Amino acid sequence: MNPIQSAEDLASRIDASLLFSGATFTDVHRLCLEARRERYHAVCVNPVYVPSAVDWLKDSGIAVVAAVSFPLGAGTTPTRVIEAMEAVKNGAAELDIVMPLGPFKSGRLDLVRVDLGNLISLTPTVVHKIILETHLLADEEWPIAVDLAIEAGAQFVKNGTGNGPPVSPAVIRRLRQLVGTRCRIKAAGGIRTLEDAEALFEAGADRIGTSMAEDMMTRFRERLA
Repeated sequence: MNPIQSAEDLASRIDASLLFSGATFTDVHRLCLEARRERYHAVCVNPVYVPSAVDWLKDSGIAVVAAVSFPLGAGTTPTRVIEAMEAVKNGAAELDIVMPLGPFKSGRLDLVRVDLGNLISLTPTVVHKIILETHLLADEEWPIAVDLAIEAGAQFVKNGTGNGPPVSPAVIRRLRQLVGTRCRIKAAGGIRTLEDAEALFEAGADRIGTSMAEDMMTRFRERLA
């Protein structure tokens, strides 16, 4: 990935995230105001906040990302599909979907294929990012998980929900090797500084999800001053 060229370039690579369970409508509104000011690519929120975020970001060009089956990915396929379709109906332009990790780890790849295939085919108008939770995968499971996501039609793979260890450049480099040019990569989890973000972009990330976006923007501008 090319180095960050400008504050606008940095902002365009950020999904500003607010996914913790105690988040309020006031918190989401504040994030949307920040996103308008900084011109992030997107805000990423839980489905209950999608209609409000879409309204607060109306005519801004900033996408709303809905986290689907977050953070466990343990719902049944029909409930996951309904959640995804409702988020799209409410205005989400992108979906960050947790892979059904339990069936995957159980060797039930048939269930995973059906699940991801239905989720993506029934929400064809939006961007899909499949969250792999790579810290829970055995080495030999990484390429299988990547291939399942891409074969289902995902435009991105994402390393994790943020509930594991901080994402490292080594994780993103390995994903880039596995993905090649077949899809894009979103990095998430413990990305707290501008330097963290730069290392992940250098390793091959196309997008980052972070709750520290404003601090990164401030740090970048201070560097230029």
